Amino acid sequence: MIPNPIRKVLSSIEKRRVRALLMGGQACVFYGAAEFSRAARARPLLAHALDGPRAALEAGLQAEQDAEREADRAYWLPLKRELELLRHEAARKSREGGARQARHPGE
Repeated sequence: MIPNPIRKVLSSIEKRRVRALLMGGQACVFYGAAEFSRAARARPLLAHALDGPRAALEAGLQAEQDAEREADRAYWLPLKRELELLRHEAARKSREGGARQARHPGE
């Protein structure tokens, strides 16, 4: 008996926790329109991609990019500060170790 390929694919998708899937052909006919409608409600910029004015699409894309860059900066800032503190601490210890060796050669 040949296993149902659709069940196998769905099982693999679930197992790997796939969040998005690019699909074409028949799958788009059966599923794509409904999914796009749901996504467009969650992200209005998608509606501009189909029938909105180009200026609105470009402005929306720029706004999304700016928001993502700001979120990225906010995420990394505390980590960058922590790395900077660690780097300064390592440099200070290195200087202290070098000064100690100069005072007490051979240790």
